Amino acid sequence: MGERERDKGGPRNDDYMFVEKVEKMIDRIAGHKGVEGVIVCDKDGAAIQTTMDNTNTVMYAEGVRNMANIGLSMIRDVDPTNDLTFIRIGTKKLEMMAHLNPEYVAIVVQSRIKTSKN
Repeated sequence: MGERERDKGGPRNDDYMFVEKVEKMIDRIAGHKGVEGVIVCDKDGAAIQTTMDNTNTVMYAEGVRNMANIGLSMIRDVDPTNDLTFIRIGTKKLEMMAHLNPEYVAIVVQSRIKTSKN
């Protein structure tokens, strides 16, 4: 693909490599016991890939984004040179973990309720 095609917004090789990397990460994480969903968002908060339905994807992505903004504000009040890279929120039923990267946010929703197998 030439520079001319790239300037017109055509797909770049880097884009394909990123999507492949994201898919491998989702498959690996989703296979863990208790994982209910994995969401990967771009830096603007739009879901790139998800294993959840649209309603839950939007709800968790917006919620984690809001909590991350609050956490970042708190961190920067203490040390303006520091940055928030990981956030973990636990409830009685669920645990949400998010890795915050300048390019993407990876969110994992995991069940805290242990199921017994009979």
